[in-house]
Formats: sequence, structure tokens, C-alpha cells
Amino acid sequence: MEEVTKKQFISFIVPLVLAMAVIVSFSIVIAKKRSEMKTALAKKRVLQKELALLSKKNIELHELRDALVYDPVQVEKEAREQLGYGKPEEKSYKTYNFRVVDGTTDDEPQPDDESTGIEDSFIKKIGLSGIFILIIISAIGAFYGTYWYESKYRRIHS
Repeated sequence: MEEVTKKQFISFIVPLVLAMAVIVSFSIVIAKKRSEMKTALAKKRVLQKELALLSKKNIELHELRDALVYDPVQVEKEAREQLGYGKPEEKSYKTYNFRVVDGTTDDEPQPDDESTGIEDSFIKKIGLSGIFILIIISAIGAFYGTYWYESKYRRIHS
């Protein structure tokens, strides 16, 4: 009787340890890839915003360049404002524009605040490590259930 239970125990433990090792290794790989993907997506969003701003600024600078090259009124305006030039009997006054910078921030959501779906919100609620713990517990439960059923079945038929 002692020999049978050792064999049953070993036949239960070896697959359990192997399954847990596979689950833990896959969970580590998945967590690392998910983290890398999240970082890359956040970086992509930041670069897209920066690209949009730079494209807009590029268009404005091209328009200003065209105005300075082809529009004599614009050239005169710039000469008066930036260089202080004027006509011979004109008096010019320098004006200063002060910008007040307040501490407000834009209300756009940050990359971590955005939700990508049901799976993402579920992961945020219980955490990624909670999911892996649930998988390990369910694997242990399945192995224990088969061990219990096998030992009960062998007692009845022995």
C-alpha cells in the first residue's frame, strides 16, 4: 500500500512541477512582451503628437518664408518690428510682449490612462500577476482533482 501511494504521489508531483514551470516561464515572457508593447505604444503616441506639432510649425514657417520673399508689406512689417527701422521722419517705439505662463496642464489623457478594451480593464482590476496566480491555482486544482479521483477509483476497484 505504501509503494502505491508513493508512485501516485510522484505521478502527481512531476507533472504538477512541469506544468507550473511552463506556466511561470510563459507568464514571465508574456508580461515582459506586454510591458515592451505598452512602452512602445506610449512612445509612438508621443512621437505622433510631436510630428503633428512639427508639421504645423513647418507649414507656418513656409508661409512666413513665402511672405518674406514675395510680399513687400510683410518685409516692411518685420523690419519695423524686429529691427526697429522706420521711415526718415517716423518715430518708433519698442513694445514688449510679456507672456504669463500658468501652471495648468492640458486635459488630454496620458498613455496609461487609456483603456484598450475589456481584457485591459480586467487586468487593471486584478493585476497581471493576479491572472497568473489564478492560472497556477487552477492547474494545481486540476492536478489535485485528478489525483483524488484516481486514488478513489483505485480504492474502489482494488
